[in-house]
Amino acid sequence: MHDVINYLVHRDHRYTINSFLREWGNDLTDVIRIINYDRLKWPHPIWPGAWIFSDLDRLDAAAARRAGQLCRRLIEGGPAYRVMNDPYRSLRRFDLLRLLRERGVNSFDVHRLVPGWRPERYPIFFRHEHDHDGAISPLLNTVDEFETALRGLDTSIGVIAVEFVDVARQGCYHKYSAFRIGDRIVPRHVFFSRLWMVKSPELTSPEQLKEEFDYICGNPHAERVLEVFELAGIQYGRIDYALHGDRIEVWEINTNPMIASAISKQHPARRDAHELASRAIMEAFRALVPTTKKRPLWRRYKFLP
Repeated sequence: MHDVINYLVHRDHRYTINSFLREWGNDLTDVIRIINYDRLKWPHPIWPGAWIFSDLDRLDAAAARRAGQLCRRLIEGGPAYRVMNDPYRSLRRFDLLRLLRERGVNSFDVHRLVPGWRPERYPIFFRHEHDHDGAISPLLNTVDEFETALRGLDTSIGVIAVEFVDVARQGCYHKYSAFRIGDRIVPRHVFFSRLWMVKSPELTSPEQLKEEFDYICGNPHAERVLEVFELAGIQYGRIDYALHGDRIEVWEINTNPMIASAISKQHPARRDAHELASRAIMEAFRALVPTTKKRPLWRRYKFLP
């Protein structure tokens, strides 16, 4: 029996790993088993191998409790069960950004919108605490702009205020992204944009394409990126960050990120970079699954309600 990678995910967001396996990682389909979190309430074998707890930001209280129960059992099972992203210990976005500010990694802070709180520093912007869609407001530069934007928010669904730090270089914003997969840091891409909220590769000049390719080849920030993952208690995910002088500014760590999809193949000029990153990602996944003859920890196990 070969160990597998058990990839736990919210049922509505399987597309992240599925699209990668379909478009780039076909030879990993026999290695990665995708399990919806809502299936944890049913008995199923718990095989030796790697167990990746993804989508931590999207877990409600009941799902987080079930995931935590499973995680504890796996840890008790010994080294044949490699756990990544302990639901009880891995930091979510707000706590991670607050810690990075306290440790001097980030120069900006993040705030929850508790009654009576008002910014001491501008600009700021609003975003949801538990999704990955980016800003839900423009940059707010004054008290009046803040008050106007605040009146239009439903603050019951976890909205946070993030201080803005301008990391543009010559009018261009650079967003770096890198994966941690087990013990490996794998650079994924650099997006260039004139927009401060960078969600796609808007600019693709020959010089920028070369910078992206060199980033993937050189992995220049691996040591600092690994330190952030360690602080977060996250062993699988993608970090998004920028360079600001001699420091990195970390925007988030996504524990269920897009890896590489069909969209990646629609940019021929970036294909070499995509292929290089995808190969490194596949190698990192395969490094998680040595062969074993161990039997399942539990053939049938049902979680408590």
